[in-house]
Amino acid sequence: MLNLIKMDSYRLVKSKFYKLGLLISFIFSFAVIAAIGAIGKLIPLLGDDAEGIMFLLPYTDWFTEVSIFTVILTATSYLSLMISCMISSSFINEEQANGYFKNIAGQVKDKSMLILSKFFTISVISLTVLLFYVAGASLASFLFLNKTLTFDNAGGFTFA
Repeated sequence: MLNLIKMDSYRLVKSKFYKLGLLISFIFSFAVIAAIGAIGKLIPLLGDDAEGIMFLLPYTDWFTEVSIFTVILTATSYLSLMISCMISSSFINEEQANGYFKNIAGQVKDKSMLILSKFFTISVISLTVLLFYVAGASLASFLFLNKTLTFDNAGGFTFA
């Protein structure tokens, strides 16, 4: 069982799509928070002409005070789930495309071990994508929202 997990983990780390997905998740979360921070700095300059930017209404309180945990929860939206699903489906599809699964499936006594190995690997994918989203959002919030950033509401973050 441990050998199957090691083999899947090795294939995952060597996969180009996994690395690309992690990079995209970091860049996307960074870009979303950076755009909100940049527009927040532009709103005072626009004065009365800021009516065109009213789609940011839920985020206008960020420019006075915002918790880092609120920023992270906003950045880790449903898109992180989509990226996790894309990496997972690519990972599973690659093993079927190059015959890896046929070679391993004949060697294993119990096929449920293959399922548990895939489950572990996909949970690693989900965790790393979430960590890259958190890293991108945290970096962007420290760069663009540093004057209004607080560390309140940690309990709401852990139980969200």
